[in-house]
Amino acid sequence: MFREDSSKPDVHGWNFFGDTDNPRPQKFTPPYSRLSGNDIHGTPCAGVAAAAGIGPSDVAGIALNCKILPVKIFMGDDMVQQGTLAQAIRYAGRIADVLSNSLGTAKSNNVEYAIKDVVATGRNGKGCPVFVATGNDNNSESGFPASVPEAFAVGASTNMGGRAYYSNYGEGIDLVAPSSGGTKGIYTTDVSIPGRGFNTGNVVAVMQKDFMQTHSEVLPQLHRWPRESQLYYYLSILI
Repeated sequence: MFREDSSKPDVHGWNFFGDTDNPRPQKFTPPYSRLSGNDIHGTPCAGVAAAAGIGPSDVAGIALNCKILPVKIFMGDDMVQQGTLAQAIRYAGRIADVLSNSLGTAKSNNVEYAIKDVVATGRNGKGCPVFVATGNDNNSESGFPASVPEAFAVGASTNMGGRAYYSNYGEGIDLVAPSSGGTKGIYTTDVSIPGRGFNTGNVVAVMQKDFMQTHSEVLPQLHRWPRESQLYYYLSILI
């Protein structure tokens, strides 16, 4: 069982599936480019958010100056139980400024209350914005926990300015963000093991801005952000 030690800085994140301080990708099953059976989703998500963009040909994330707190809740196709997921959300909310959740699960009071808690108490009372993918089922409603009212439900858009064909849609979605499904995809980081993972995109979206708003001020600011703005924060990726 994970127990936070407040006397030690958290520099690795946490693997809630294996209950260790190693949240790195661990499970790989051929074909390695397939999401099913592989730990290849979190690394691309982290790259879209915060790839450093050090060299002229390197990937630059949407918030390349932020730090990542990885929180592992999957092992291949298997996800932790909902009580553990709620614990992972609370853990991330105690350390990070923003929570990014590329996941979906059955409705759970534990998970919903965890999101409500970090929205209310994170960032020293300002509240942690919790962004959750709406789901990839082409449904007219958001999945859970994107449907939690306090969460920001994020759908997928294409480079052509439309909804990605697979993205859930409808009332309750707060915004959409660039993804695949059009004529171009997202260029991002991959797992650093030769021949494993995927990276077939060719579009890089960069948008950053100083992040001092309270939770209730975040969404209007998102809708106004120019592409060249700057964003610096501590981001937790739950994958």
